[in-house]
Amino acid sequence: MMALAISMFSCNDENETPEPDPITTPSELTILGGAISGVWEKNSVVDVFASFEIPANKQLIIEEGVTVVIHPNAQDVPVEIMVYGDLICLGTADNMIEFTVPDEQKSSNAATWGGIFGSELGTFGTNNVTNPPCIVMQYVKIGYAGALTTANSYTAHTYKSEAGKAVPAINTMAQHSKVIVQHCHFHSTFSDGISQLGGDMIISNNIFENIGTIVGGEGINVKDREVVDIAYNVFYSPANSCVKLSGTNASLTPGIFAVYNNTCINGGGRRTDSYYGSFGLESNCKSSVYNNLLVNCAYGINESTGSPKNDASFIGYNWYYAHTEELAEQQEDGYHCPRNNDVIPDVNGVKGGAGEHNPLFVNYPLNTPTTTGLISSSWNFHLQAGSGALTAGAEPGVISPKVNWLTNGLTVKINGQDRTFKSPAPSKYCGAFGTN
Repeated sequence: MMALAISMFSCNDENETPEPDPITTPSELTILGGAISGVWEKNSVVDVFASFEIPANKQLIIEEGVTVVIHPNAQDVPVEIMVYGDLICLGTADNMIEFTVPDEQKSSNAATWGGIFGSELGTFGTNNVTNPPCIVMQYVKIGYAGALTTANSYTAHTYKSEAGKAVPAINTMAQHSKVIVQHCHFHSTFSDGISQLGGDMIISNNIFENIGTIVGGEGINVKDREVVDIAYNVFYSPANSCVKLSGTNASLTPGIFAVYNNTCINGGGRRTDSYYGSFGLESNCKSSVYNNLLVNCAYGINESTGSPKNDASFIGYNWYYAHTEELAEQQEDGYHCPRNNDVIPDVNGVKGGAGEHNPLFVNYPLNTPTTTGLISSSWNFHLQAGSGALTAGAEPGVISPKVNWLTNGLTVKINGQDRTFKSPAPSKYCGAFGTN
């Protein structure tokens, strides 16, 4: 798998969080449900057979190299991890944490388990900010999530309104939650990779591969009172859009989003009725979308024309490539579907006909079918020295004031110590990578 670009950052919770329980985890651990906190120690193997929760005011810290094997539940209720306190996953580049399934369960969209869900205590929708959850994931691989809910699934009565619905790999339903996802690899999920409803987030330097199915799936889907930075991610073949942004409605604080230096390939190519493809801006969001590289995506950057409009948004300096005339036209004109989407003018964006404006990847066949879901280990999405995309973006100084967590960052107590993480600085080039 290609190397991830490196850029360190951290997360903060202003509420005091107790130190984790002094639990010494053996090299192999079996989880059968209940309340879990403490430390899963370096290189442990943890077998999970039932849903469990991290209680409010508690932390579960997962150290580098831990493998979490999530098994099909005997009662046919997919495993879900409920986070009322803090889930802190601290892998390293050389020793990543992995959430996976038994070998016999692995397939491109296995959907063996549900996902990770952060929630404030109390009824969904209330403003309980005493102990908002925090999720920190650094250097984590997470796959085979998105199982359909059953009547006994927690999320069938919270995130989803009924049973039989697919769920995202990571979700929070708390207005004041803090979520940091950095240098992670999401793959082979049945629904969205990340779907957030409220909170402050940094999502950077990740790979989203083969997200969703022919009936739906976003790489990142954010809405409701959020302040989010999304940068230096690679989205490869999400079933619908790479990123969907929304503030939901006029009664809520608008979402504020900075989306810059991402590489998006084949967005919407695996879904027959995709309606976004690259980025979609829905109602009531203030979005700054700069210096992204969009390759063979089903459509350009679209905006909902519903009320309220996104007049405060700015889209510019993005680079487009399409290997067919059909894709080139759709990237230029947008997709006018029953949702009444309009394409947003891309100020100084680089667009053209089929085959024009080759980004000059180090190694990626640009005629690869858009229905291809998995990344080949031989591909390299860095740019060659002669690529025009290296200099087509806006200057970093133009983008930096619009990045939410570049200066102050987010802070959370991890094992009793404050750690502050910041969003990575913007780059002049378009996409997640410059030259090797």
